[in-house]
Amino acid sequence: GKDYVTIDVGGKQFKTTFKTLLSKKDSFFYINTYESLKLGKSVTNTYFFDRKNDFFSLVLDYLRTGILHFDGMREVHIKSFSDDLKYYGIWQAYAVLEKFLSKAVIIGFTGSPKYS
Repeated sequence: GKDYVTIDVGGKQFKTTFKTLLSKKDSFFYINTYESLKLGKSVTNTYFFDRKNDFFSLVLDYLRTGILHFDGMREVHIKSFSDDLKYYGIWQAYAVLEKFLSKAVIIGFTGSPKYS
């Protein structure tokens, strides 16, 4: 519960608790920990991911609170955040962002004077 985990993502270190890291049962972290325990291996308290760390604090925030924070983000950043959620196997949050990204957006409309 209160044991700390260090996660290095692209050279930046993040610290959190096992409780936060294991809060979503569909995540890479939960499955990896469960598999290690099932095989009688020790559970690691350090992880390294060779990828950009731009959105990892938001990933941790979601694991901590269950709330996705992406208000005010540009679509390209939401897509990158979604890609991170997919990479870490946080499927419920990934599905929310993918649904948000799939919404049709009208960027222009020209009507006929007859129907205006």
